[in-house]
Amino acid sequence: MSFREKSAWISLLSVLIPFGYYFTALGRSLHSGQGPQRYFFLLLVACVIGQVAIQIALHVVAAVQAPKDAQAAKDERERLIELKSTRIAFYVLVVGVLMVAGSTHLGAGKILMANGILLALVMAELVRYSGQIVYFRRGC
Repeated sequence: MSFREKSAWISLLSVLIPFGYYFTALGRSLHSGQGPQRYFFLLLVACVIGQVAIQIALHVVAAVQAPKDAQAAKDERERLIELKSTRIAFYVLVVGVLMVAGSTHLGAGKILMANGILLALVMAELVRYSGQIVYFRRGC
């Protein structure tokens, strides 16, 4: 497994774990009828800090295991993989943001819409990293 594929796995997990927890807690709060509460902002900040910490720690470990591979410039194949996966993620982001914009007509509040946009961003990133992993495995 190349360093770039490891990096995609690390990024996927570092987005999935903290934000999966955040949106699960938010969903439970909304399902119970309480709605988003003030402490969700602190939870969001903690999730971002957790994501950064996971990214740094795991990337350092991966770079120590293969220092030459980590310092190598991206080749043409790796750039193509990034472009293809980013293109797919862009469509996910656009659809998500349009759905959030449409939720205005259904009576969604500002906080719920902000969380919807955050969810669209997170989903787009998950699709991008997943796409990179798939393309690395398939050989693009």
